[in-house]
Amino acid sequence: FTDMLMGLVFMHELTFVHRDLKCENIFLTFDEAQQRVIAKLGDFGFSLIVSPGVVDTGAVGSPHYYAPELIRSSMFGPLAVQRDPFKADMWSLGVVLFCMLENVLPFDTPSGDALSVDLRYDIIEHRIKPRHNHLDNIHLFDFLRGLLQQDVLLRRSAKQCLDHQFIKETPHICLSLEDFNKL
Repeated sequence: FTDMLMGLVFMHELTFVHRDLKCENIFLTFDEAQQRVIAKLGDFGFSLIVSPGVVDTGAVGSPHYYAPELIRSSMFGPLAVQRDPFKADMWSLGVVLFCMLENVLPFDTPSGDALSVDLRYDIIEHRIKPRHNHLDNIHLFDFLRGLLQQDVLLRRSAKQCLDHQFIKETPHICLSLEDFNKL
């Protein structure tokens, strides 16, 4: 997970946003020198460089990973909602982390319809559907809550995430080559 976070820190420092961060766009490779699995971000088809003063008004990417402000702006107009494409990437990273922990999307519909009204309201109303007890770790829960923060102004940036207790204290779990080959 830290590899993905470091990738976003690097991109955001270059004013580059991904805009389609999802599980399917994270690629794993085994680094022989470090003897560990490395996660890499991929599929930059919707990414862009953010220019000062230019408002990104498009909702692109995958709806299950949309930040709530993207949905609100599609419903109420792009200028009616506070938006920050860097923070939208962080929301998507929170959805990815939730998927890694729960093996299910935090916001989903029985039909799986990505454009359903139910999905949109689940995200806007913050109706998360956890199934396991991974979130009993207080640092993990706080970290995830900071990523899946409804208020874009309060949502953590990539750099703020690097300084979080969860990232600092959590030992990096590395897959062996044998485990990696089982994936």
